[in-house]
Amino acid sequence: KDWFGNATGASRTVREGRFAYMKAYTSSEEDVVTNPYGYMRSPWNMGKEPFVMRAHKFCDVSFGYESWPFCADHYNITFEVDSWYEWVWSGGYTPHGP
Repeated sequence: KDWFGNATGASRTVREGRFAYMKAYTSSEEDVVTNPYGYMRSPWNMGKEPFVMRAHKFCDVSFGYESWPFCADHYNITFEVDSWYEWVWSGGYTPHGP
C-alpha cells in the first residue's frame, strides 16, 4: 500500500503511496508515441486522466499475482530461447501477462 497505493474508483488513478497523483507524461513531438489524449501511454490505452493509472481487472475479470510474468520469464525469453520462431511466439505473450 505504501509503495503502490490505492487505485480504486472509476478513474483508477493511484491515490495513495509513492505514486499518488503522479502526472502522466505528455509530448507534442511527432515521433513520440502517445495515446489519443496526448499522454505517453500505449496508443490503444484510452486513459484520459492526467495521472498514472492502474487497473485491477480486465473485462471485469481479476487476475492473481501468479498470472503476471516474473523476472525469470523475461530472462528466459531473452537468453534461453533457441530459435527465432520460439522467440516470436513467446514474445507476444510471456512478457505481457494476462
